Amino acid sequence: MSDPGALGVDARAIERRVLRGTLIWFGVVAGLLVGTAVFSLLQLRSTVQTFAAQKAKAVGDSLASQLQVTDTIYRQLTRAALRVLQADTLSLGEPSLGPGLRRIGVELVPKLRFGTTDIDASTGIVDAVVERMGGTASLFVRRGDRFIRVATTVRQIDGQRAIGTELNPRGDAIRALRSGRSFTGVAEIFGEPYFTTYEPIRDRSGAVIGAWYTGYRIDTLAVIGRSVNSSRILDRGFVALLDSRGQRRFHSAHVPRGQAEALVDSSDRPGAAGAPGAAASPAAPKDYLLKRQQFAPWRFEILSATYLPDIDRLTVQLTGGLLGLLFVMVGAVLALSWWFSQRLSKALIDDEVARLLAESERASAHVARQEAEEANQAKSAFLANMSHELRTPMNAIIGYSEMLIEEAEELEPDEFVPDLRKIHAAGRHLLGLINDVLDLSKIEAGKMTLYLEDFELPDTLAEVVSTVQPLLHQNGNRLEVECPADIGTVHADLTKVRQCLLNLLSNASKFTDHGHITITVSAEGSGPSERLRIAVADTGIGMNEEQMGRLFQSFSQADSSTTRRYGGTGLGLAISREFSRQMGGDITVASEPGRGSTFTLELPRRVRPEAEAEAGAETNAEADPAGPVAVAPAALPQAAAEPAAGPPAPAAPASPLPIPAVPPRGTVLAIDDDADARELIRRFLVREGFQVELAADGAEGLAMARRLRPDLITLDVMMPGMDGWAVLASLKSDPELALTPVVMMTMLDNRELGVAMGATDCLTKPVDWPKLEQLLGRLTGDSQLAQVLVVEDDDANAELLQRLLEKAGWTVERACNGREALERIAISRPALILLDLMMPEMDGLEFIEQLRRNPIAAAIPVIVLTAKSLTPDDQARLNGRVSDVLSKGRVTGNSLLAQIDAIVRRKS
Repeated sequence: MSDPGALGVDARAIERRVLRGTLIWFGVVAGLLVGTAVFSLLQLRSTVQTFAAQKAKAVGDSLASQLQVTDTIYRQLTRAALRVLQADTLSLGEPSLGPGLRRIGVELVPKLRFGTTDIDASTGIVDAVVERMGGTASLFVRRGDRFIRVATTVRQIDGQRAIGTELNPRGDAIRALRSGRSFTGVAEIFGEPYFTTYEPIRDRSGAVIGAWYTGYRIDTLAVIGRSVNSSRILDRGFVALLDSRGQRRFHSAHVPRGQAEALVDSSDRPGAAGAPGAAASPAAPKDYLLKRQQFAPWRFEILSATYLPDIDRLTVQLTGGLLGLLFVMVGAVLALSWWFSQRLSKALIDDEVARLLAESERASAHVARQEAEEANQAKSAFLANMSHELRTPMNAIIGYSEMLIEEAEELEPDEFVPDLRKIHAAGRHLLGLINDVLDLSKIEAGKMTLYLEDFELPDTLAEVVSTVQPLLHQNGNRLEVECPADIGTVHADLTKVRQCLLNLLSNASKFTDHGHITITVSAEGSGPSERLRIAVADTGIGMNEEQMGRLFQSFSQADSSTTRRYGGTGLGLAISREFSRQMGGDITVASEPGRGSTFTLELPRRVRPEAEAEAGAETNAEADPAGPVAVAPAALPQAAAEPAAGPPAPAAPASPLPIPAVPPRGTVLAIDDDADARELIRRFLVREGFQVELAADGAEGLAMARRLRPDLITLDVMMPGMDGWAVLASLKSDPELALTPVVMMTMLDNRELGVAMGATDCLTKPVDWPKLEQLLGRLTGDSQLAQVLVVEDDDANAELLQRLLEKAGWTVERACNGREALERIAISRPALILLDLMMPEMDGLEFIEQLRRNPIAAAIPVIVLTAKSLTPDDQARLNGRVSDVLSKGRVTGNSLLAQIDAIVRRKS
């Protein structure tokens, strides 16, 4: 071990630091102990309070359950007894009021009779019912709004039968009887609680002339009372049961009666629980937490009172026991901490020695990492911002120069044309340089992405050769292509393969004067390991070994004389080699000075989603072979690439967005009895931009045709009831529908018959959908076929596109952002949309997502024309939603018009 003093380590300072730390630790432990005590006290109090609340709720629920059971039993008993009373009385005959009045006690009341039997106190009907069913029973006669007992087993307080007494005029029962309704529930009869059932007695006219009554005195309240008496919440909390008048029926036995009554009375007074100046006695409402629970059928109330000092006392008891154990444990921890601090001092001194030895190495590594991160961030910012900012103005320069050249060739004088061509050539050269620099920056930053697809290699070679023909003719070179006709399909990034071939052929043409250039294509191996070799040989100036050593370096050519004579940036070959290595291949060169050079592009026939460069760089991207694959730059060995961006993960459900309005191409009425056939026609036509209405039979189809006046009708022939021929005849005989085109759909070849009857055309099932689409486009006569919507926020580019398209015969509408574009589409349906991606308010990606929400808009082709470098995420969002993606500056006006014409011809 090195001497700490020799390395500048202050051992005493470390020991003092450890001592301070130990003392701070002791203080922290003491603080934690106090904090734990306070926290435990609060938590335990909350727990005890919750327990008390649950206990009160359980007691209340238990009492409510007992009352509910009692209510159910008495309800069934009273109704059963009432049915017996009704049966016994009605067996005597129909109820009615006899002639005259009868004196009962001091009352003169009408005579209540059943059949010919007058009901009075001597009648034994109610006694017989009580003898069989128990409880009490009565018969009432109505006099005005009063109901008088004429026969009853109910006894008054003095023990006498309550003959001649009236029903409580303020009770719920009499209110129900007066309105002709029955009543079942708890009522007080002479101060005692009864569970009662009252039923009105009606005469033959339906008038209420009296009432049947059966009831039971609620004796089970004593059982419930014993349950209440034994209930207790913690130590001094209690439960009370109050009747419908708010009077205390029962309460917990451990609380004195006077105290319970005082608490109930004071809790009913407003403000009693917290009124200023309230007596602070142990039984004062402020010491209790009250909870009321209603039992609606009887209008009883269950009052639960938790004594708050009980909660505090139990909390202190539990906390004291816990803290006692905690004090013992903390004492042991502090003793061990002191011993550990002595050991720690020595360990820290040793660690400081080791730390100082490695400090310089860690510091330099940290600085290097920060610099690398800052450089990568700068590159990313450059790629994101400069791509759009540089390409957009260059696109305007090139486009306007093309337009001025065309106009200058048509007008005189012609001396402007060479100058304009120089401007155009300089702009294209500058745009090519910008694209090369951006590509190289993306490669070095690990942002370059592969988009793998299948393509025919001979067709791609033919396109590349056609592109470089002007350069070949300029230097008087001859080109020979040796490519086997059966070379087949390649699975790779078509754009990058084309760029590599263009660069190799351009270099061969530039460095060869009146010579011979040969392209030789061959295949080696078989199966998954099969590789293709594309050799570009020329008879140009050639290179020596030293020049070939610098050939693939960025911004480097063979030597300075080559740069001065032939120009160029020295980026093309460097970028092409990186592209080939990212696809699992490479570019090699063989050359002799004065004899020419041979550049060979080698690629696997099927590029894997994870293409490994020869330099050893690996990519961890795992994507669909037909989708984007993120790769790392081959110049950085072992540098893992960013994973391919897939579709964005689904978000939390949000509020649904409104579906944008899109005018349909026309309205089609489909008449077919087969639901599956109707659905197929609907889905196909909606996808093609038509509004579709469906009819399940001929009669319904005729009615809808007269109401909707569709642009076209598709008609099935074989339908039950009214078949297709009958429908066709009816349509052609109607002057308002006779000119509506009708396309017959039949399982048989009946075209001659259909045309003879007036059908526009006949299609044989199963339907040839492309033929139907062509027929619909011809018959509906789309009025928007010559209209293009240009969505571009840059006025110069938008005006350039408008002039270019109008000159080609198109009608052009312009919108400066996605929101304005949706508003214009809602007014007029375009035949095609030219869309920029980077716009204010609503960008191009959001516009496409909004537009495709309306199925009718699926048939509108969209061409993305942008200067933005698309990320894999952008590509995933555009996949399947647009017709093509063109880069500003890489497409000419003529090629853009050709692309638009091809897409519109396909759709029409």
